[in-house]
Amino acid sequence: MKTKTMLLTLAVLVPLLVLAVWSGFGMGALKNTDEPIACTMDAKICPDGSAVGRTGPKCEFAPCPNEENNTSSGGRVAAGYIVGQVTIGPFCPVEQAGRPCTMPSEAYSTRNVIVYESNGTTIREKVALDNEGTFKITLGPGTYWVQIEPAGIGPGEKKQVTVTSFETTTVNFDIDTGIR
Repeated sequence: MKTKTMLLTLAVLVPLLVLAVWSGFGMGALKNTDEPIACTMDAKICPDGSAVGRTGPKCEFAPCPNEENNTSSGGRVAAGYIVGQVTIGPFCPVEQAGRPCTMPSEAYSTRNVIVYESNGTTIREKVALDNEGTFKITLGPGTYWVQIEPAGIGPGEKKQVTVTSFETTTVNFDIDTGIR
C-alpha cells in the first residue's frame, strides 16, 4: 500500500515539476515579444505647444493634434501654421477730424477664414476670425487656398499659400466695405 501511494504521488509530482522547469526556462523563447510593456513618462512637445506622451505596444509617441499620416512614407508629418490679419473698412462715408468712425463689433465676428485644398474648391477648414481680425490655423504640409467669407465687395480674393512643417506662413487680407 505504501508503494502504491508513493507511485501515485510521483505520478502527479513529476509532471508538475517538469512543467514548472519548462515554463521557467524554456518558455522565455516562446513568449510573445509584442506584449505591451511599461512606457516611460517622457513627452514630446508638438508644434502647437501641447505635449503628447508615449502609447501603444511599442511606446511610440501619440500623434500631435492636427498631425496627419504621410501615406507615402508610412510615418508621421509635423504640422505648420497659417496666420494672418484681416483689415476691414471704411465704415463711415466721411471721416472728420475729432470724430472717429467706430467699427461695428460684428465686423470681425461675422467672418470666417475658409481654407481650400490645392484644387481651390474643396473646403478643408473653416475658422472664425477673433475680435481683432486675426487667425491661426494648423495644417499639414501642402499647398492651400485661403479666402475670407463674407468679403466686402464681391466674393473676396483667394490667396494661395504653402504650408511647411514647423513653419508659419503669413497671409493678410484687406476687405473693402464699399462705403464711400
